[in-house]
Amino acid sequence: MHWLSKAGFRVVAVRAGSANRSQEYPWGQEITIRDPIGIYRDPTDCRGQAVVPRKPNKLRKRLSYWLLNPDPGIIWALVASNSAKVLEVTQEARFILSSSPPESAHVGAWLLSRKKNVSHIVDMRDGWLDEPLKPIVSNSRLRRWQEGTLERIILHEAEEIFVTSDVWKELLCARLEKLSSKVKVLPNSYSRLIQELSEVPKKNKKTGLSIIHAGRFTGSDQRRSPKLLLQPLLAAVQHKSHHGAIKLIGSLSSEDRNIILGFEKQFAENGWSIELPGSMKRNELLKHLIEADGLLLLSASHAAIPSKLLEYIPAKHPMLVVTRPNSATWEICIELPQAFCIPIGSRDYRPSCDFIEKCASRERMQYRVPPEFSEATVKMRFLKEIARISEPS
Repeated sequence: MHWLSKAGFRVVAVRAGSANRSQEYPWGQEITIRDPIGIYRDPTDCRGQAVVPRKPNKLRKRLSYWLLNPDPGIIWALVASNSAKVLEVTQEARFILSSSPPESAHVGAWLLSRKKNVSHIVDMRDGWLDEPLKPIVSNSRLRRWQEGTLERIILHEAEEIFVTSDVWKELLCARLEKLSSKVKVLPNSYSRLIQELSEVPKKNKKTGLSIIHAGRFTGSDQRRSPKLLLQPLLAAVQHKSHHGAIKLIGSLSSEDRNIILGFEKQFAENGWSIELPGSMKRNELLKHLIEADGLLLLSASHAAIPSKLLEYIPAKHPMLVVTRPNSATWEICIELPQAFCIPIGSRDYRPSCDFIEKCASRERMQYRVPPEFSEATVKMRFLKEIARISEPS
């Protein structure tokens, strides 16, 4: 939004919330359309008091995903695309951009673009049918056909489609060849804050190494068991005399905690503790990443580039990366001198041993921060495409 605003566009952002309202910001206007089924609720009420979130009902959530295509957000998307307020403020729109997940946002934007006869830009931060986040799409042929039909219609009518990696583009265009000319790779960019923090001199070296993993495990992808990361790390500490703390920062499921606690004794026997500090505010987390001696990354996806990778890279620390060979993450990391890559399930733990040694080394760390993920580069590519689409015909 800020990129568009600074480029001279007036931005109107449509979001879901607890009540209808409109608010002006320096970058433009934010319109909140009430979600009739209460999935999307505001963190505070009209008096500014914090609202206690409703405890999710697992059965109700599962049923809603089975019954509503492509996801429960479709109810809000249909309401928003027919809202008199939204139709009014988009009267002079030059394009409509929707971003996912959830995919229901694309449905609402597509319907609105047809009513207004303006270009629709589809921004896919994750795949839809390619490596779907929703298990129902992978497990049900009927649902995959239903969502596939919807995806195909929306993408064929879109003016342009953004995906976050070359692998996403390859997968999408292999399924829908006619899209090739309008699918563009627009990755996420580095955090400006962590780049600023990385320039600040580090504090004096403490006793013991500090190695950090940020984010969830199976809570974000059932394939991402913490065992896949801790097993090669344990093999390394058993062969090295260094000691320290492994901090797994983020919201963890009970299943993840049980797996992690199963490793606790073995790490302790080798002079390492495992700490589970829970979730942190983003600014606080980034400071921890900067102060760490090493960083841990587990990616089970073939096409996705984890957002945490783009926070790890500018931190300029050694990284132990457990991922799939030839995946988008692998292709980036094998070109980084600070990254030590291990194929998922590999028994070759030499990279993890080298990683521990590099974390403990007092020598200047060699690193590379690829410029293609800088904010300036991504912003330039984005605005170039937007300028082409929004030019009067």
